[in-house]
Amino acid sequence: SFISDMDLELEGRYLLSCAVDGSLRVWDLKKRGQSFAVQASCEFRGCAIRKRSGGFLLFATGSDSCLRLWRVTENLRESFHVDDFREINFKRGDESESFRAFEVSPDGRTFAVLLSSGQGWIFETDAIDLDTNRLNIQDSISDIKYCENLKLWIIASRNGSIYSAFFINHTCQVALVSKLSLSYQIDAIDICGQMIGLYSI
Repeated sequence: SFISDMDLELEGRYLLSCAVDGSLRVWDLKKRGQSFAVQASCEFRGCAIRKRSGGFLLFATGSDSCLRLWRVTENLRESFHVDDFREINFKRGDESESFRAFEVSPDGRTFAVLLSSGQGWIFETDAIDLDTNRLNIQDSISDIKYCENLKLWIIASRNGSIYSAFFINHTCQVALVSKLSLSYQIDAIDICGQMIGLYSI
């Protein structure tokens, strides 16, 4: 089946892949084989894998406006067991929403979701709530990226506003960093160290 996305865990042993047939697979690159697989009824569009104590966090976004999260444990035989499964539905009524951006922090503690409509959320992995984690930014959000050097999220709006976001006592704090006067709209951002690149497509 057509592979829609792949992600390599930071230690470089396991590779996560997702496909349009709804399959999500973890590949053991050391053993050159499949360690874990699940099947869903939607097309998967994006995925991410992060190490956690005793196992991994597996994330996948689907064509059905849902984000799925698996907590899996690696046993002594180096196979995986599902400890917990969450499904977060971003669909509004009968209207489907597509994912514009999706990113997980390197430690897996937080992750961000951006819909094609410009609505965004930043979640703590252990405290997922659609109402409290929604970004209350009036401008249409164009991109969200995690800055590992600063340990915070960078948010860009189409009209040139740049925001930072981070958690204090499980509450996401959002602050306006800069408001740029641009003759074009921002479509994407990229981060290298503490440098932020702005792109118009």
